[in-house]
Amino acid sequence: MADSELVAGMRWDLGRQLSAVRQRAGLTQHGLGVLTGYTRSAVSFAEIGRAKSAREFWRACDTTLNADGALIAGFDQVQAARESEQQAAALAAQTAREARAVAAFEAARQETRFPAKASGDHECPHCGQPLMVITTVLPRPGPLASGP
Repeated sequence: MADSELVAGMRWDLGRQLSAVRQRAGLTQHGLGVLTGYTRSAVSFAEIGRAKSAREFWRACDTTLNADGALIAGFDQVQAARESEQQAAALAAQTAREARAVAAFEAARQETRFPAKASGDHECPHCGQPLMVITTVLPRPGPLASGP
């Protein structure tokens, strides 16, 4: 899933912060890479917000540059925003699936030839939440197959 403009902007801001702290420390991208065990490219991509660098990268930079946790805090904020957006997207998708299921159920209930019933006395085996089970009886198309 691609990052939103908000998350991409936060990642870019964090990269600019890394660049400023690195330059104040008098280090090149290559120099910071050597001190942290990462490549110059990893530092460069992080500074322009293109890399989705791991927390370990930001911790190494924060420690090496004596940033007092500012880079780690920035990384955690980006991650929190990304996770929040992913959860919201998952909830929206689930809500849309449920709406389609309810619409299909209502349409089936209106069709007198194909009775539909719902029951809510079931439990999700994964999370334990109550479930509505929708049952529709549909005729099999064509003649019934005979046994061997």
